[in-house]
Parts: sequence; C-alpha cells; structure tokens
Amino acid sequence: MKHSVRLCVPILFLVALFALSACGPSSTVRLLYRPADAPQIPAPTAPSISVVQLKDARPNSYIGVRRDNTPFIPNGTVPDWMTKSLADELSRQGLRVTYAQTLEAARLAQPQYILTGELQEVWIRENSSTDVSASIRAFISVTGHRGRLFNEGVTSSLSKQGLPGSTVAEDLLYNTAQELVQSIANKTQQAIAAQR
Repeated sequence: MKHSVRLCVPILFLVALFALSACGPSSTVRLLYRPADAPQIPAPTAPSISVVQLKDARPNSYIGVRRDNTPFIPNGTVPDWMTKSLADELSRQGLRVTYAQTLEAARLAQPQYILTGELQEVWIRENSSTDVSASIRAFISVTGHRGRLFNEGVTSSLSKQGLPGSTVAEDLLYNTAQELVQSIANKTQQAIAAQR
C-alpha cells in the first residue's frame, strides 16, 4: 500500500504540472475588438476627423514571445486592428469619424481634421507561467486646416500576474490597446477643443 501511494504522488504531480502548462496562453493571439456602439450618432455639428490607416513600423510580424521564445502570432492584421479601434474610440467620444486607407483618400473626404501615424511596437512577453506583460507604442499626428494640432509618441504598458489561462495574453493586449486608443482620443479631443 505504501509503495502504491509513493508511486501515485509523483504521477499526480506530473498530471497537475501538465494541466497547468496547458492553461497557459495560446501561441495564436486573437486581436479582440470593441466596435463603436450603434446608437451613438455624433451631432451634425461635431468636428469631423478622418483616421488614416496606421503604418506598420514594427520590426516583426509576430507580436511577442512566450517564455520558451516561441512567437505570439496575431490572428489578423495588427495596424488594421489598431486603426479601427482608434477610429471607434474617437466616434465613441462624439466625433464624426471616417476611415481612410491613404492620406490622399482622407483629404478627398474633406474632414476638418486628419489623424495619421505609425505603429512602432505591439509586444507581449510571457515572463513566467503567472506573469505576462504587454506594451504598445505609436507615433500620432493630427492636423487641421490651421496646421498641426499635435505630433507625439504615445505608449501604453500593462502587466498581469495571476493564474495561467488560455486568454491571458489576448485579454492583456486588448486592455493595453484600449488604454492607448483612449489616451490618443483624449489628446485629440483636447487639441480640437483648443482650436475652436
């Protein structure tokens, strides 16, 4: 009986260890997206802004590394995801927003303001099975009829410690992206208000 108990303990330990490792973040990270709420229609007098597709200045197509240095792969196009998230946040804050693939297309729409920029970093790092960090860095420029309103780098970094889970990386990346787009939208709103 003692022999079977001694044999059972290491087996149970290995099973528990395997189960915990299986709960870690997936290598494929979904780019979670929160579209603008449909009932929120901007006032006809609200400022109009065209958000141009952000350029991708990142050195890698993947978006981070796990603790074994295997890459985190996004399930979509990162600049597209960030640009649409930013456009929707500006819309949520009451601006009349259009989305443009190019600066020329944005100018054709004749908005009052144009937002352009580049993504410099979108990165997730699994430091351990219970510690994940994410950071996003972008350079944003907003111009109007009177010239440039602002031109600056914006960064958001978050980390999460806790039990491992399969959605930890994508949830953390989503929250980091939301913090960044809210910061950019707030700066844009303040710059527009200062012009009026």
